Amino acid sequence: MASRELKKAATREALIDAAARLFAERGVERTRMDDIARAAGMSRTSVFNYFGYKEMILSEIGARYVAEIAGTAQEAGARDASPKEQLGAMTDTLADIAERDPAILSAVARELMHPDPERRRQAAATMRYGEVVDATLDRLVATGLMRDPSQRDSYARMMVDVVAGILIRAGGDFPMSQLRGELRRSVDVILDGVLLPA
Repeated sequence: MASRELKKAATREALIDAAARLFAERGVERTRMDDIARAAGMSRTSVFNYFGYKEMILSEIGARYVAEIAGTAQEAGARDASPKEQLGAMTDTLADIAERDPAILSAVARELMHPDPERRRQAAATMRYGEVVDATLDRLVATGLMRDPSQRDSYARMMVDVVAGILIRAGGDFPMSQLRGELRRSVDVILDGVLLPA
């Protein structure tokens, strides 16, 4: 990578790091782009050169979470874990992230469910969560365990919608201490619909 590209990448990461700290301390709603610029030691213009609105930064933070979950999925796959074990490991990692960054993760989930289709598409493209979901579902198709492979895309949307909904509700509809159990129960329900009967 050329020096200029390295500098741009470092600036981008510094902005994301500053925003993550502020989002964790103040919440996403109470953090302004000016605050992010100041925390990163940059001008407001610099922030807008990289990100058009602060939720774009939130999606970048979400991409870091997705990478962490993908690592867990790869480790489980390398151990030849069953689909239920693999999804369980992924939800445990998600629950660990929620314990570490509850307000940020909830805001990331809201961005995944944003009413504006373009915002949802942008969030999905940035976070690349579809790759993790696709890899998981592809494994089910390849091993002949998926009930109806023609419904694969529908299953993928269902998985994302259910998990995002739980993350949005966590801390409000039920205590954060119950998140891991809520996620595990939802995975069981999803698998009951996706997998061929035993």
